[in-house]
Amino acid sequence: MALKSRLDPTEGDIQQLVQFLSQLYADEAEPVVQWEGSGGSSIWPIYRPDVEEFFRLASQPCWSDYTYDPIKTSEMINDVERIRMATLEELKAMLTWSVRGERFTSGHWRAAIESGTIRLILERLREWLVERQSGRVEP
Repeated sequence: MALKSRLDPTEGDIQQLVQFLSQLYADEAEPVVQWEGSGGSSIWPIYRPDVEEFFRLASQPCWSDYTYDPIKTSEMINDVERIRMATLEELKAMLTWSVRGERFTSGHWRAAIESGTIRLILERLREWLVERQSGRVEP
């Protein structure tokens, strides 16, 4: 039996992230990002406020996996079935990968949203919460 960390997300934390499904993936939503700057390496992303807020919440300690392996997590991210079956710990690693990727690649958040990766993670979180509430997974 795994020890529950005091940093594990609560049901409220999960619901807070899952609510972004409708915002990030609304049909009529504005583009996720606008690019500013003069071109070349002098451009940077300006994200919509809801995108900024989602990633701010996803970077809270309860979602951070301080020991995640970026390569292993990237492999999980590229496997749709793996995301659909992910444990809470794996979802935390995937969110950590998603949040931190922007530090290394401008536009990473955009790619994570537009590729559907964030949608799959949020859908799995929603399903995981239902499983938890029904007693099918450990709280």
